[in-house]
Amino acid sequence: MFSHLMVKGGFPIPESDRLRREVSIEDAWDLLRGMLGPVKGVRLAVSRALDRVALEEVLARSDLPPRDTAGLDGYAVRASDPPEGRVFRVVGRISAGQIWDRAVGKGETVRVMTGCPLPADCDAVLPLETVQSLEEGLIRHEGPLRSGMNIIRAGEEMRCGRPLIRSGIRLGPEDLAVLASGGRRTVVVSRRPRVGVLVTGNELVLPGKKLPRGGRYSSNGVYLKALAKREGARVFLRDPVPDRMEVLREAVETLSDADLILVSGGSGKGDGDLVDVVLRDLGAQCVFRGMRIRPGHTTSLYLWRGKPVVALPGRPGGMRVGFEILARPAIHWLQGERKWRPPRLRGVLESSLERRRHVHQLREAFIRTGGGRFQVLPLSRDLRGRPLSQGQTQGWVEIPPGEGMVQKGEIVTVWLKGTGDFGGSGGIEEWDSSP
Repeated sequence: MFSHLMVKGGFPIPESDRLRREVSIEDAWDLLRGMLGPVKGVRLAVSRALDRVALEEVLARSDLPPRDTAGLDGYAVRASDPPEGRVFRVVGRISAGQIWDRAVGKGETVRVMTGCPLPADCDAVLPLETVQSLEEGLIRHEGPLRSGMNIIRAGEEMRCGRPLIRSGIRLGPEDLAVLASGGRRTVVVSRRPRVGVLVTGNELVLPGKKLPRGGRYSSNGVYLKALAKREGARVFLRDPVPDRMEVLREAVETLSDADLILVSGGSGKGDGDLVDVVLRDLGAQCVFRGMRIRPGHTTSLYLWRGKPVVALPGRPGGMRVGFEILARPAIHWLQGERKWRPPRLRGVLESSLERRRHVHQLREAFIRTGGGRFQVLPLSRDLRGRPLSQGQTQGWVEIPPGEGMVQKGEIVTVWLKGTGDFGGSGGIEEWDSSP
């Protein structure tokens, strides 16, 4: 008989299976998705919604433009009924925002500016460079003339009732411009998920303090905060704590308001690795302990008070891979991008790599372009996992389980690192103030 953990998705996880074997990447994603509750939304001004995920489909309330408009500066004419010699009499002038409400007869023209609504009788706009001025009030057109020339038709940019944006997309500058063009002042978007970050280790010291003998400055907290903020999260970073049960327990409790908790260090099964013990003591349920990946194989997942807790390795290389596989997707899924997956590309391997039986490897790699293709150069073994080298590489080359070698020249899959800005008040930090 099995004891079972029921996650929010409603499927059981046999405890013997969870604790006996490491899970694959795909299985980990399925389990994580099942733990996530509904996305929380907030209504924001369109001007504040950049990089937020839309939680509503917005439909156009009217055609845009609402009527035929001039596509450039020039002269509006009746191209379907041109005068002899293509000589036109200028009968007026209109600017953007003005409406011409008089008739325009054969051989007459109205000077128009880009974006002006066309007079109802006109069906073309003559460019300025094709027009020659004659005696006062007359012009001659010396280029091609056809109906519809240089006109933006009513509804050409958007049709009434058609979607301006769809739910689930991350809003870029163009999307915001479309919403504003459609007359929308606000939009419902996902709330930025709150991510709590905790780093544990007896040797860790905050940067800026005196480093004792055997000590090491803590960088994983800053690293994780930067990574999470870059994906759109609000981050709460604790000072590093030692590997002591009561201190670690208290630190985890301070993160109870988070939507996602990341703990770096102590995720293994050694005598000093206490994260599993502390989380279980707090009532957390183990979803899985360990993954079939290298580095980062001690990455584990727990369910505590209805929210996911990701236990990450303490070594920067393994921690970074664990973040990429579990934490980064979770942050996107919590924002409503439920189909999001880490971006990947295909490239040509520039040096051979050894496979490992039953182990999925992600090796840091440089990516270059040349000869119309991506070239993938794995980082040398002695530099892997160091923060400095991680800042120089562009991704990880994926080496599926197996035997033998992945040969130079083979086409491989590369997981791409994200790009963006990051940026603490020291000590226990407050949640970012924006919703």
